[in-house]
Amino acid sequence: MLLTTAAYLLLRAVVLHTVVTHSAPMKASTLFLTLPWIVLTYLKLLAWPVGLSPMYPSLLVHRAADPHFLWPFAVCAALSVGICFFLRHDKRRQLSEEALAEWKLLVLAGLWAILFMLPALYLPALQEDAFVQDRYLYVPSIGLAIVAGLAITRVGREGAKLLGMPWSQIAIAAACAALMVYGIERELYIWRDNPALFTRAVERSPDNKIARHDLAAALIDAGRYDEGIALLRQLLGDDPNDYVDNNNLAQAYLKKGDRADAETYLTKSCQSHPTTGCLYQLGAMRFNLGRIDVAEQAFSEAIALDPSAQGYHYAEGLALERLGKLAAALEAFQKELALDPDNQQAKIEIGRLTGH
Repeated sequence: MLLTTAAYLLLRAVVLHTVVTHSAPMKASTLFLTLPWIVLTYLKLLAWPVGLSPMYPSLLVHRAADPHFLWPFAVCAALSVGICFFLRHDKRRQLSEEALAEWKLLVLAGLWAILFMLPALYLPALQEDAFVQDRYLYVPSIGLAIVAGLAITRVGREGAKLLGMPWSQIAIAAACAALMVYGIERELYIWRDNPALFTRAVERSPDNKIARHDLAAALIDAGRYDEGIALLRQLLGDDPNDYVDNNNLAQAYLKKGDRADAETYLTKSCQSHPTTGCLYQLGAMRFNLGRIDVAEQAFSEAIALDPSAQGYHYAEGLALERLGKLAAALEAFQKELALDPDNQQAKIEIGRLTGH
């Protein structure tokens, strides 16, 4: 596994010219002050995984006097001291061969959990507002499961047994299984669909912009347009020029059948962040609304960004033809045919304009 990891890191460094990319650059002091809160959050999720969510509050701590640093740091320090004391005391005892093997497995499990948790603690490499994620615990939780299993095996070894296993251990394992079944049943409903999932995300982290984006998208995909539109308008209230929100709101209005409002917000999106796809859709929307002159302008801007895109010159030709610019329309259809020789519609338009 170590060799595989080393090979992967080497290949990553060669291809990307770096091992770690920084999605959320931050000062080293901010990282240090924030980590105790992150670690404590993960410990809580490992020990008592209730109230699960695809998003959790993601705060950054900038001052040592901040309570979000002081009490998590105190708890983490106390846990570290306690674990070190336990391991040192346990190791000093005269251990049998079996107990020594268990002790080594305990240390290995602890190292497993710590080592595989470390990448998730390097916050600059993670997306801001998404520092805490359940999926980062999948592999580290194996170490915790081993520790829990070892703890159970130390209970009631000399008591009554069933099939070679002490009754007390069976009872503890059964109780843990029942508790986990109850927990799964209690948490399962939020995964029934995306609106439920991202509603939980917004409940847990109401200021998380990613969670609100995802909820709006989920509501619109589910046909709950009015709810999705209301949420997107709230997001635009925070940042009216956000091109993603403007585009998403345009798509929502388009799905609802409101082309006029869709055109308004798509125009804002294209102004903030012009892309070929956005401009082409804007041109098509304006064309269908009968606003041929500005539709032609949008098609022209899309072509300027990507002259080789198929379909764009044809759309521009249709707009130019409607505007009575027949020579320019013919040229546009010819350019389309040069890019896509099998475009039958372009051939028909060329034949109609040339009389052939």
